[in-house]
Amino acid sequence: MKNKGWIFIVVVLLLSFFVDDVNLDQNMGSHIALLEIKGPIMQESSGISAGSRDIANAVLKAAENSEVRAIFLDINSPGGTVGGSQEIYWALMKFRDSDYSYLEDNGEMLTSKKIIHAYIGELGASGGYYAASAANHISSLPSSLVGSIGVIFSNFNFVKMMEKIGIEDQTFTAGEYKDLGSSFKTMSDEGKKVMQEMIDESYDVFVNDVANGRKDLSVEDVRKLANGWVYSGNKAVENGLTDSVVYSYREALDNLCLEIGEEAQCETYMITPELDPFADIFNLLGKFDLLNHNFFALYPNY
Repeated sequence: MKNKGWIFIVVVLLLSFFVDDVNLDQNMGSHIALLEIKGPIMQESSGISAGSRDIANAVLKAAENSEVRAIFLDINSPGGTVGGSQEIYWALMKFRDSDYSYLEDNGEMLTSKKIIHAYIGELGASGGYYAASAANHISSLPSSLVGSIGVIFSNFNFVKMMEKIGIEDQTFTAGEYKDLGSSFKTMSDEGKKVMQEMIDESYDVFVNDVANGRKDLSVEDVRKLANGWVYSGNKAVENGLTDSVVYSYREALDNLCLEIGEEAQCETYMITPELDPFADIFNLLGKFDLLNHNFFALYPNY
C-alpha cells in the first residue's frame, strides 16, 4: 500500500509538468482576461522576455471564447523585435474585432464587440506601446514613460581592429546583400541605403498601425509624435497617445469592469503564457551566430 501511495504522488508530480495551466483554457467565471506583457518582446518566450508567439496564441484563443468580453492588458515593456511586436498587435486587433453574445433582462440575445483596456505602469515604449495601441482605451500613471515610436538597428564594426592585428575576413556569399550588416566589413553606401529603406518601411508600418488603433489620431498626427521620444503619462494624454491618467492598477481595471457592465473590484483570469527560464541561452545563440559572421548583427527593433 505504501508503494502504491508513492507511485500515485510521483504520477501526479509528473503530470503537473506536462499539463497546461488551466487558466489558459478556463475563465473561472470571469469575463475579463488578464494579459501581461513584461520585459523585452521577442518571438520566443524566455525568463526575461515576452514571447510574442505564445502571447498571440493566447489572445486568439480568448477571441474565440464566447465567455470573454474584454482583455485587460498590463504592460511594462521597453519594446522588442519588429516581428514580435507586430505579432502581438495583430492578434489584439483580431480580438478587438471579435464579438461576444449576452442575454438581456428581457430575454433578447444581443451581440457586442469585445474590448481591450491597456494599462501602462512604469514603461510602455516602442514595441510595448505598439501593443498598447491596439487597445480601445489606454491608461497610465502620471509619470509613466510612453511612446518611443521608432525603429533602431545597430551593430559593431571590427574592420579597423582586424586590420590592426592582421585578421582578414574570408566570407563567400551568393546574393549581393547576403552579408549586409556584417561586423567584419565596412558597409557600402548602397548597403546603407538598402538598410535605411528597410528601417523606414518598418517605421511606416509602426506609424500606420498606431493610427489604425488610435482612431482619433491620423497617420500624420502619429508621425509628428513618432520621433523616438518618450512622453510622461500626462503628456501622452495631452497629445492623444493615451486616453486617461490613473493612480493605480486597480483603478485602471475598475474602469474596464464598469465599462462591460460589472461592478468595481471584478475579477480577471490570467492568459499570460508562463516564461521559460531556460530559453534565454537559446535565444542568444540564435541571434549571435559566429558561423554566419553575424555575432554582433542584431535585428531591427521597435
